[in-house]
This record gives sequence, C-alpha cells and structure tokens, in this order.
Amino acid sequence: GSQTVRPRIYWSGRDDHGAETAAAGVADEIRVDGAVELEAIFSRVRDTIALNDDNRTRYYGGFRFDMGLEKPADQWKEFGTARFVLPRLEVTTTDDRSTVTANLVLPRDRDRLGVIFDDIEAMLTLPPAPPADLPPEWSRVDSPGESRWENLLTSAMTVFAETDFRKLVLARKATLTADGADFDSIALLRRLRAATSHCYHACFEFGDSAFISSSPELLYRRDGNNLTTEAIAGTRPRGATKEIDEHFKRELTFSDKDLREHDYVAVGIEQALRPLCESLTISDREVLQLPHIQHLRRRFEATLRSDAGDVQLLSQLHPTAAVGTFPTTDAAKLLAVFEPIDRGWYAGPIGWIGADAAEFAVAIRSGLAHRNSLMLYAGAGILEGSTPTAEWNEIEIKLGNFIKALS
Repeated sequence: GSQTVRPRIYWSGRDDHGAETAAAGVADEIRVDGAVELEAIFSRVRDTIALNDDNRTRYYGGFRFDMGLEKPADQWKEFGTARFVLPRLEVTTTDDRSTVTANLVLPRDRDRLGVIFDDIEAMLTLPPAPPADLPPEWSRVDSPGESRWENLLTSAMTVFAETDFRKLVLARKATLTADGADFDSIALLRRLRAATSHCYHACFEFGDSAFISSSPELLYRRDGNNLTTEAIAGTRPRGATKEIDEHFKRELTFSDKDLREHDYVAVGIEQALRPLCESLTISDREVLQLPHIQHLRRRFEATLRSDAGDVQLLSQLHPTAAVGTFPTTDAAKLLAVFEPIDRGWYAGPIGWIGADAAEFAVAIRSGLAHRNSLMLYAGAGILEGSTPTAEWNEIEIKLGNFIKALS
C-alpha cells in the first residue's frame, strides 16, 4: 500500500494454490491505443523474454472488450485497447515462501543500471503503510436506470425474431461516488479477495485509475500445446441454509433458460476450438459454487495443433457467448447498439503472457476506481423468453455481491 511507483499490478490465479504476485514500475511496456494487432503484441513480448533468457518472465495486462473501438470513454483512456507491462519489481508469494524479482531488459538497460538499482532499492525499502480503509458512505447511480433498461431489453429481444442471434449479454454500470474520500485500490482488492475465494483476482493501477476484478471465469490457459478452458453461464445465488442452497442448485440445474444459455456458450467454445486442436475433451455439466453465487460449468482440455497459439486462441475465443453473443460474429458491434456504456476492460481478457505459456481470465465481476468514484460492471444473458425484471435482478445479485464485499 505504501508503494508510490506506478503502474502497480496484482495477480493471483484461481487454481494456483495461494500463489500471488504484486508488482510495480516498468521494465518494458506495450500499449496500443488504436486497432490491435495480436501478432505484433505477442511477438514483441516473446522477443523481449528471449533476450532475457528466463522462462519465468511474465508480462501482465489486458485488452478492452471491444478491441475495435476507436474512441474510448474518458475513464478508459489510460488503459488503451491493450496494455501489457513487464514490471520492474515483482514479489511473488506462495504458501511457503516469497520471491523478489527485478526485471532488466538487456542490452537496453545496461547503461542505466545505477539509476535502476537505486529505484529498486527505494521501492524495496519503503516503510509499510497502515491498511487503508474504504469510504464509509457513498451514493449510487445506475446506467441505464431500471426504466431505460426495460426499454433497451425489449428492443434487444427483437434481434431473436429478425436475425440468427440466439443470445446476447447486456451489461450495465453502477457508479458509486464517495463524499470527501477516495476509493483505495489496495483496500478494494483486500476486501474482494477475502469475500470471493476460487476466483482470479487482479488489479491494474495506471496513474490514478485502477481496474479491479474478482472473476471466476477462465478464458484459457495454455502451457506449450496443452490448453484448458471452460464454459460458464447461468446464475443463482447461494442459499442462507443448506436446504435453500440445494433448492437454488436444483433450480439452476433444471432451468430451461439457463440450460439453453449454457449450451450456447459451450457450443460456441467448442466450435472455436475444434479447428485449432489435435484432440479435445469436454466434461459433463456441473455446478460451480462460489461463496455468494453459483453457475453451470463445462471444462475443456485440449492439445493444440502445432500452428495454433495465443493469437489464434484470442481471435477465436474472445468474446465467448458468456459475455457477448451467440453466434459470436460481430458481438461487440451488436452490443454497442443496446448498451449505453463503454465496457472498457470489463469482460475483456486479462492475465499474463510468458515465454511459451499464457493465462487469461474473463474480466467479469469488475470495477474501475478513479479517485472518489467506483464504476462497477455486470451483465446478464438475454435469450428468447427473458424478462427485463428477471435480468435486472440477476445483475443486481452480481453487483450486490461486489458491493457487499465492500461494506
């Protein structure tokens, strides 16, 4: 919390058995503000890692949901269409030890070693800051509000009758504004981590804005030619008692609407992966139970073809029908017609890129903190038969869990 160097980055994987990385400063950075060329980003990362000759090196960052949007809203300008950082300093903690890593990019940094080591020493010797707290009170504004949401959803439903689309995910934003105090990103992250186990936890703080996510959803993890991904959709709350909890689980398991929604996501992922894989295994449907919410899930394990890598995976998998549309063609363009908000990095791929590995989560359950405002984002899957009230309430469950963690 005492670290004043920006950017500050935090990442902990969902299944990494307690491993977490906190980082600060920049040894190298890739930022794209216009159209994204995925090949250029991944080539630049891998070329730099090869110079360092260290397979543990990772760039951390993410992409906008809509990588083709030319003029992002003001609050998202700092994040770019894509932004990845090789931190100057990293502290990685596992269950039994902590490792400090200082990243140098050679030969570029060779003539600046004295200054760089002075900067690293200053970062390492900062006194610990007292734990920051969150503003005790805030006001809330929803965009869109409930009446406009009803109109937008009713308009969106005409898509099913007039096109081949069978599902679209509409998102909305709740802006919390504190009076006389700022939202501290470390305090936000600390509260969310404590309240949302079995999730990816991330914080990307650029300047005085921080994007924070507590996402249960893996986009993909690649290690060499081994690939893992999953289809998550359908939502129910957890119950206050074992009986109520089991009732919600059964309701989710046998809900025609939720089963259709989940099938669209699973089918979309399978269709995207088949051309890229030598082999593909798909699990049976199961219920993923998180502390405050539960979803339907299928897991995918694959062996990739030799000519398939991160560029192809991102191009084919993002956005999945869990956050976009089914079919997935032109998802961002269609959603922009009905959403009065700029999603920014919400529902985009966030994670890390290594020498021959990468991991990306889908940045749902997320918020953007900027001084005394906190913008929270959540969405709901709209299918034929959806109602504005039910979908509004589903998003309220997702937003409510985030807000409850801050209270």
